[in-house]
Amino acid sequence: VGLGILMVGSLLATPRPPAQIAAAAAPPLAQVGGAKGGEGAAAVGYGAVLRDPDSRRDLAAAASMCSLVSMLRGAYNVLLPVSLLALGLPPSAASLSMSMTYGVAAVFPLLVGRWLDAAGRRPCAVASMVCFAVGHGGLGLASLLGPSDARLGAVVAASAVALGLADSLSSPLGYTLKGDAAASEERRCLDQGWAAGDIKARVARFMATLDVALDFVGIFYPIALGLVATKVSVAAASFLFAGVACAGFGGVLSSSALSA
Repeated sequence: VGLGILMVGSLLATPRPPAQIAAAAAPPLAQVGGAKGGEGAAAVGYGAVLRDPDSRRDLAAAASMCSLVSMLRGAYNVLLPVSLLALGLPPSAASLSMSMTYGVAAVFPLLVGRWLDAAGRRPCAVASMVCFAVGHGGLGLASLLGPSDARLGAVVAASAVALGLADSLSSPLGYTLKGDAAASEERRCLDQGWAAGDIKARVARFMATLDVALDFVGIFYPIALGLVATKVSVAAASFLFAGVACAGFGGVLSSSALSA
């Protein structure tokens, strides 16, 4: 919670550059003031990013989708080893399952990048949600089956492969969505006739705000995961994130961040 407060405070704080730097930057900032109706230096600040309705819309769209992807990826990195250990599998079997997941995750990102460019963002996002739902749901099912069930090996293997595919699909997607959001912010500044240096400053603050939002989500979902896993069960935590992936379909189908 304290870290979250510090993050928000860093966005609200207005940096005060030394007088020499401020004077050197005066001509470009004056140009920004003309483009933005007299806002001057504030036009490239964090407050201006948050006040701009177009920037807020792109921030919300990119942050929601990137947070969803980041949360599902982070959750499986915790739940996969915890589930295998809770099942009492020997270390060799647990290691093999994790190697399958990370091996699949390492193989396909380059192909996924080409698919993103050819087919667009939405099909890739839909496929990743399917794989996350199958993978997390499979971990929950494996926890319910128990170590003596003959089907356990097949379920664990299917879950490991599905999570690896989900990782390979979602990793390039997250970076691409952040790049799309930055490009959209840059285009708006160019359309308003901003100077090159001011565009860089505005985009940098836009991306910093987006990263803070993602980090803020990253503080809390592991806490929720841990509470469910310890207070209820590992299976419940796995099914919870399978449900998050299923609920993500609505966001994937309607998000403006996936229009490309």
